[in-house]
Amino acid sequence: MKHHFYVTCITCLLGITLILNGCKNYDVTPHYGSKYITANTGKVTANVPEAYELGWVVLALTDVAQRDTGLIDVNTSYYKDFTAHFNKFKNHQAVVQLNTLASSPKMLEKFRNGLFAFGIYRGRFALNENYRIDNSKVEFKRYARLLEDFYSDSNFKQFYASHQDTYKQMIQKANTNLSFDGVQKALNKNVKSYHVILSPLMKGLPGVMDIKDTDFSESVIFPYLSPNGLVYGKASTDIIK
Repeated sequence: MKHHFYVTCITCLLGITLILNGCKNYDVTPHYGSKYITANTGKVTANVPEAYELGWVVLALTDVAQRDTGLIDVNTSYYKDFTAHFNKFKNHQAVVQLNTLASSPKMLEKFRNGLFAFGIYRGRFALNENYRIDNSKVEFKRYARLLEDFYSDSNFKQFYASHQDTYKQMIQKANTNLSFDGVQKALNKNVKSYHVILSPLMKGLPGVMDIKDTDFSESVIFPYLSPNGLVYGKASTDIIK
């Protein structure tokens, strides 16, 4: 009888553990406020966020990105400007540390996802109030400090400000392909909001991240622009036209 009770308890504890861990599947978890839900319901928005672009700039300087010709778009005037401005920072500690992480494709994807949850606030690389990264395997507390140092040391703020026309052109081009119904059909996802997160440096690593809680759900799309539309996956059908 005692043995049966013991096994039952262990089974229950395992079940509870699986349920709790099942809630921790996302690199980014929600902390939605009512204003955020109201502002984003039924909408699809394209953007080149400052914190996201900062992450891609540092990534593009790593040895991994230099070797992987499919990761960074090097055939643009933006890349030439990037090279002229940032090449002298290849040995910055932020680049050195990220190079280790970038050697793992899975960790690199988690880094990309986690960047979405951050913003630049008065020079600080800090979490957006509507998200948490408690379950991310990327040590963003450490990278946040390094990215802040890079932001300051490289004068990233000036570079980002001087290329607003490039970002606006990308956003405008993306918006020509975007409608809520069209994106919903392409992704076959029944969520309440979509974000399209862009970078002029991005060539590889497209994907989609879902973020959900009981009151709200959204999909974050990390595409690259092609002549045919927004490519968000590896299959030839993974495109928003």
